[in-house]
Amino acid sequence: MVVTIAFGRADIWYVTAFLSVAIALGVALSLAAVALEELSFRRYPRIKDLINLCGLAIVENFGYRQLSSWWRFRGTVSALRRKTGWGELERKGFLPAATSGEDTHG
Repeated sequence: MVVTIAFGRADIWYVTAFLSVAIALGVALSLAAVALEELSFRRYPRIKDLINLCGLAIVENFGYRQLSSWWRFRGTVSALRRKTGWGELERKGFLPAATSGEDTHG
């Protein structure tokens, strides 16, 4: 889809319809999951919590799912390249760095 759009070979009406249907199905799937969760377990005693959850089920389809797909794609590429580990991480503590000769353990 992206390549077709990049080369100008996609019909704008088709692209708009495709994206609209994809987002509508994503919203429907998220709302169905919330409904099944509520019907099965009744974990949200306040209606406000359920309304917030439904709102988030709609909002997640506009950005978060795409970002999550990007992270999964990068993870798949890393796995195929057999890249392991997180890279070099610098440890940082909550306390200021101790000068030489000080006891930081109390």
